[in-house]
Amino acid sequence: MHDDTPDDPPSMVMNEVVTLADVLAPPELELKLVCGGGNATTTIVRGAHFSEILDPQIWLEEEWIMMTSGVEMYRDPARQRQLVRDLVTMNASALGYCTGIKTKAVPPALLDEAATLGLPLFDVPYHVPVRHVMTHVHRLVLGTDDVLLQRAIALTDYLLTGFDGPMPPSLVPETRIVVTLRQMLGLSVDHVDVQGSPVDPEDGGAVELSSVVNGVSDQGSTHLRVHGEDVLAVPCRVGARLTGWLVVHLPSRTDGHRYVLAAAEAAAMLIAVAALARRRSTDNLEALGQHLMAHLLRQPARRPRTGAGDLNALVGSPSMAVLRELGFTTSDPIRAIVADDLDLAAHRPDDLARVLRAAGIPHAWAVEHDTLVAAVQCSSEVALALTERFGVPAGIGGPVAPQDLPASVRQAQFALRMLRSEHHHARPGSAPRLGALDFAGLPPAALAAEQIRDVLGDDAVDDFLAPLVEQPLLLDAVVEFLRCDQDVAAAAQRLHLHPNSFRYRLERAAGVLGAPIRRPSTLASLYLACAASNLL
Repeated sequence: MHDDTPDDPPSMVMNEVVTLADVLAPPELELKLVCGGGNATTTIVRGAHFSEILDPQIWLEEEWIMMTSGVEMYRDPARQRQLVRDLVTMNASALGYCTGIKTKAVPPALLDEAATLGLPLFDVPYHVPVRHVMTHVHRLVLGTDDVLLQRAIALTDYLLTGFDGPMPPSLVPETRIVVTLRQMLGLSVDHVDVQGSPVDPEDGGAVELSSVVNGVSDQGSTHLRVHGEDVLAVPCRVGARLTGWLVVHLPSRTDGHRYVLAAAEAAAMLIAVAALARRRSTDNLEALGQHLMAHLLRQPARRPRTGAGDLNALVGSPSMAVLRELGFTTSDPIRAIVADDLDLAAHRPDDLARVLRAAGIPHAWAVEHDTLVAAVQCSSEVALALTERFGVPAGIGGPVAPQDLPASVRQAQFALRMLRSEHHHARPGSAPRLGALDFAGLPPAALAAEQIRDVLGDDAVDDFLAPLVEQPLLLDAVVEFLRCDQDVAAAAQRLHLHPNSFRYRLERAAGVLGAPIRRPSTLASLYLACAASNLL
């Protein structure tokens, strides 16, 4: 059963009274009266309610239509007949049965009892959105009673109390509405997500619905017993979009249940609207951030600059306007986070974005193939702590102005290579570093290696390594020698060589370089050149 809202809803027309004929009239709804007698279509209708609750006398007003999909009774003919008798006793206008959800047609016992007692019963086809039927009835009824319309507006206005004043940053609109509803009803009200778990993890008293939510229809309110307590589960939804549930802990008396139901359903719809609007806003900001990242990453990687002056130079530019909308300020630089070889099924980029949002960190991110690049505005310590929670190895670049983001990205990539190298070449029994590595935390030699090509130029570095590159066996020996901290036995083992054979290769490498391998200047030059060439 679909729940899409019509693109162009008809305007509300003021009428004197609404009858069942008016409800059944629109041909696009395809509502079919299956029983009720010759005068059924003249029955007055004052409202409609979709519910799986089988106590209509508690929840439904007189001359209202009850609509249901039969979740609570489709296998129980006795309960079907009892529902019809209860509706007749309370002078309900009609019963609408949504076919195709639990049964292909109206259950025989339900149809027989309705025909016997003269209760109008109509069929709602599976392909017709039930929300369209409800909206149609509500529009008809509100068009007959301006007092009722004013009451609906007043209820919404009350539930939005407090939105005209300041709210703590941690208080989302949904929470404000729940708090207001609690005060309005004088009852305990919980807000749980679509899986039935409390939305607010600090709400220790919230009822856990995860064990029963799969069996509850999300098309309407349901009366449940959870842990021996009567609760009303109201879906928070707009059209087909379900965002969670309101759970109202019901009092022992039943005289106020209709009021509770009306208020809870109004609050649930407002909560769904707020949640969807906030999610859409977040989605828009994420998309905006990805466009900004694509622009910034196209800039040439130059020597990074830091300081507010560089940021202030962007004031008035489109990039700075986007940065401000994403929460960045002109008082602090940004830094890059890079994670590659992602298993996108296990580590989705928006998982990191969710961690950053929860911590209130301004950020933007982009993904190309299996590499995630994020720009954040926070200290390196905070970036390290948050990135490690993402669960994949990552490198963190130094602080730069936004236009110099590519330089910080390059630093983050270098830090990530150092992290992977340390992990891959750790000696047996040692504890390799996991998580994230900050470029600023690298030793001076590593920092120098990252910048050596900028200082000396690519040709100087490549020319120094050229004699070894031309003889790959010698280059492999030198690289493993550096990786194993000049431990000949360990390096020879990695190359599956006898130590004497490995020493011979080192001697040959020294010969082509024209200097002893263990000379400090030679070791330093080899380390810088190999690290800058991604060999370590």
